[in-house]
Amino acid sequence: MAIASDAFKYFSYHLNFNREYLINNRPLEDLPSPQELTSARNSYFYLIHQGKVLTSQKEFEKLLGKINDKLWEEGAGEGDERFVEFCKLLFLRLISNPNEAQSSWRNVISHLQDQNLRTIINNELKKHQQHYRIGKYASSLKIRDIVIIKEIVEEINNIDFSQSDFDAKGVIFEYFLKRSWS
Repeated sequence: MAIASDAFKYFSYHLNFNREYLINNRPLEDLPSPQELTSARNSYFYLIHQGKVLTSQKEFEKLLGKINDKLWEEGAGEGDERFVEFCKLLFLRLISNPNEAQSSWRNVISHLQDQNLRTIINNELKKHQQHYRIGKYASSLKIRDIVIIKEIVEEINNIDFSQSDFDAKGVIFEYFLKRSWS
């Protein structure tokens, strides 16, 4: 981690994850404590664990549009294919307890830089498939491009679903329903 200051503001960069170091999704306002630095050293999840609070449905729909475009780019086609692929990743995000050290989502986030990210996601889905009986929503990802998978995971991770001012899951369903068959 690199931290610098110009006497007015702190600048930070997490070298392992190639992004600004954030605490509670906010730039540094003061030097981090030794405990915060220790936690951040190997944990991408810690850097953005809360995500961005959804305050505008339109802003959220714009984000869903970016994700939809990425899925389309990857070749996820007509019907519900894009929705199903998105739901697989969203399921892992929503089912995971952020306070659990061994949660599925934390495992996915901690391997964002790995070339075997898709395999890790598929293994996490497989773990939940039998328990929750969710059929195709826990089948292996069809998305092949690791860059696109990473981008979508990062987008999903950057959202705090628990603090939104609207029914985010309902908006997701409506959004993909409208676009999947149009």
